[in-house]
Parts: sequence; structure tokens; C-alpha cells
Amino acid sequence: MAGNKRLLTSLALSLCAVSVSVAVAGCSAASAESTKRSMAEELKATGWVEEPVVDGMESQIRDIRPTACQDLFDLLDRADGAEARSFGFRNSKTGSYLLAIDHPDVPDPGSLSSHLREAAEACPRLTMGYDSTSLAYDVSVADLRSGRTEIRLNGAEQIGGQQGERVVDMIVTGVNTDSGGRLIRVMSSDAGIGATEEKAAEAAAVHP
Repeated sequence: MAGNKRLLTSLALSLCAVSVSVAVAGCSAASAESTKRSMAEELKATGWVEEPVVDGMESQIRDIRPTACQDLFDLLDRADGAEARSFGFRNSKTGSYLLAIDHPDVPDPGSLSSHLREAAEACPRLTMGYDSTSLAYDVSVADLRSGRTEIRLNGAEQIGGQQGERVVDMIVTGVNTDSGGRLIRVMSSDAGIGATEEKAAEAAAVHP
């Protein structure tokens, strides 16, 4: 099972809250400083460490089911093409992994948000077959904004046609940008998706 979790992790996400007891001026200053940061600077400031991009898993996948899920699979697994620029980060506390891909290798990357939404709506359940196991993801559209789509995937191992242990949870965000779009994946194979992962996905979506 540990090997399967590593496999899925390889594939296979408002930072300033104000309450009445917090001085608004201090929060505004922190927010202003945050908006000036790049994506990498913002993630590093919140506990994420840049590391080499995890790749090389394509050859291990033997089939995708159903066929309606092919577009979603291509977005998740094939976007890191020759023209793409990829950035990987690991959270120092949770172990979660964030992958951001600028200029993803997908058709019409300027419309990435709608492409991701349509692919997710066509594929409520994605099954990926490997030589040693099968993994099934429940897929849902979690958030829709202008030029931005966020979906959630919950992946579990399939054993004899029955759902086994959960092995990975994922946030995937597609953002339309002037430079060709950004695809963000935040993956957690241990504690699941929580506030740490959600804030990181938000930071990667709004910081250049």
C-alpha cells in the first residue's frame, strides 16, 4: 500500500483573516505585502519547499476507464509538455505536493478553465489501471469563477472490483492567464486535503 501511495502522489491545490479583535491596519499591511509576492515566494513563506518536479509515470498506466474520462486524464497527466514550465513544492509539515504548470500542453490553453470544467463534468468517476493495481477517483467540480475552475478528486485503490483504502486526495485548478493558462494540482496521500492545501492552491492561482 505504501508503494501505491507513492505512485499516486507522483501523478497524479484569503490568507489574511480579520476578526474584530485584530487591527485592520496590521492585516492590510500583511495583505499588501502578500500580493507583491510571486507564487514561489508566497508558497515558501507559508511552509512549502521547492523541489524537482515528479514525473515519468506515464508508461505505467495501461488503461483509462470510461472513455469519457480521457480528456480529464490528459489534463491531469499529459499537460507537462515540451513548451510547459513546471514548478514543484512540498509542504514541510504535511508532506503534501503541489505542482503548477504554466503554458500547459493542452488544446487551447487560453480556455483552460472551461476545458477543465467540461472534462470533469463528463467524468464523475475516473479509473486508472496499472500493472499491479487500479485506482478510482471520485471527481467533482468544487468552485467556478470567472476564468477559473477548481475540481476535487478522491482516489482509492480498487481490489477485486471493490473500493479499498483511500490513497490520495487532490485539488486541481485551471486558471486562464494572458500568457496561456496555469494548471495547479495539490496532492495529499496522508491526512487528506485541509486548510493548508486549500490555501496553497489559492496562492498558486492568484500569484504570478
